[in-house]
Parts: sequence; structure tokens; C-alpha cells
Amino acid sequence: MAVNWNLQAVEILETLGCTGTGGRKVLDSFEKENGVKLPKKLYEFLCAAYNSPLFSTADIWTGKSPALCFLYEEIDEMIESDHEYWEKNPADYVDNDYYQISQIPREDWGQKVSNYLLIGSDYGAGVVEFGIRTEDLDQDDPPVYMQHECDPITVWSLHNKTVSDYIMQVLCDVLSCCEYSTAQHVLEKAGWRFQEYKPANQRQRKPAAGTLAEGQALLKERGVDLSQAVYCHSDYGSDAYCACGWDADTQTFYISREDREAPCWGNLLIFSKS
Repeated sequence: MAVNWNLQAVEILETLGCTGTGGRKVLDSFEKENGVKLPKKLYEFLCAAYNSPLFSTADIWTGKSPALCFLYEEIDEMIESDHEYWEKNPADYVDNDYYQISQIPREDWGQKVSNYLLIGSDYGAGVVEFGIRTEDLDQDDPPVYMQHECDPITVWSLHNKTVSDYIMQVLCDVLSCCEYSTAQHVLEKAGWRFQEYKPANQRQRKPAAGTLAEGQALLKERGVDLSQAVYCHSDYGSDAYCACGWDADTQTFYISREDREAPCWGNLLIFSKS
């Protein structure tokens, strides 16, 4: 059987044995308390990934803290914490985004910025947040937007055309072990065997990785064709992409990562049960 490069995120988690528990109850409670219905694709993934250690260093929130919340809640908190300073010297804050928003009725905030369901942030620095516009929550697979702290709070840009794309990007970044070795530790503990192949000039992990040339030779020997891989964009790298494939016959996952502007930072990971 050929390698399947078209598995969805939940299928990958189930195959890896890395699904979490308790998510459905928490998500149903969140929907009830906030009077919203979460997008189908987000709901399905979070049910499967809730409290899974695989995502402890990921750019999506799957655990108890931080939990899903709304942008307007964050704005409320910022206004409450800073209003005493504004009252003393209002002229000093006329260009402050939160001050400007505080000067208009809450029901008119949408004139400044849409409300977003916040679903994640970049784990390393915490300078970027990811969210779905509340007016898009009725879609099964809505777009995901991002906001960088260097930009005004009113400026959000499209990050992924669908939440499915965002989820797959996060999952592939996790499995590639590019920034963190979380997936290696979690999967080895679950009984998976880990092999890594990197360009010869890359700093080696412990235990030392094989070279990328050795990994490519192994793929050729096994008849694995990376030209068939379905790549998604990665947030780690100047022009980086990741792909995840599954060979059911050999019980093997292949994770390929390449940076088209910096080829020396690519890698190939193999997780296998055999």
C-alpha cells in the first residue's frame, strides 16, 4: 500500500494514539455559557486533542489554560487595568488603541475591530494570537486570522483560509520537531520508534541524527515518493513547508520538512511501530 499523504488531523491523532480526554464536556459547556456554536472542524479537533501532551508546546490551545476566549474579553481586561492611568493623563493616551476603544460604547466596538474567538498563540514568544471572527463561527471550516502585538489591536490579517489548514499546519509543525522535541518524547513514551535525518551541516540532536542523504536513500529503498506528499505551510522558517504521510502496511509515519529559502534547515522524521 502506498503512503497516504491525505490524512486529516483527527485521523493522525487517532492513529498515533495521542487523543486527549474530557474535551467534549468542556467545549459543550463553553458553547452554552457563551451562546455560540463552535465551527465543526474546530470542535472535532479540540475534542480529540484536548489535554493531549503532544500539543504542550504548540500554537493552538488544547488544554485547560489558556482556554478559548474572545478578543472583546481581552479588551475589557486591558481597559479595566489601564483606565486609572488614562484618567490622570488622558492626553498621553490619545493614540492608545485600548483608550480609543474605551471612548465608544461597547456595542459600537465593531466599528473599530471585529470580535474574534481566540484559539491559539505562538508558543515561543507569545507575540501573535490566532482567532476566528465571531461572524464566521456559523461556518464549518472558517478562516483563521492573526494579530501581531507590534500592530494595532484593530489590525488582523488572514493566516489560513480554513481552520482545517491551520490545525494541520500546527500538527505538522509539532510532528516535525523543528522547534521543540515534544513529539519525539511523547511518541517514544507511547511506544513509537523515532528516526531523524538532517542535512550534514545541521546541529545534531541527541542521539545524533542520520544525514538527510541517508534518509532519502532509505525512502528510495522503501519506495516512498516525496513528490506525492501534500505540503502545508509552516510557521517555522522563512519559506518552510511540512507534510505528514502514513504507511498502514508498515505502521510508519513519514514527516518531511523543507525550507525552500534555506534548504540546510530541512529534515525527515520517521515514527514507526515496527
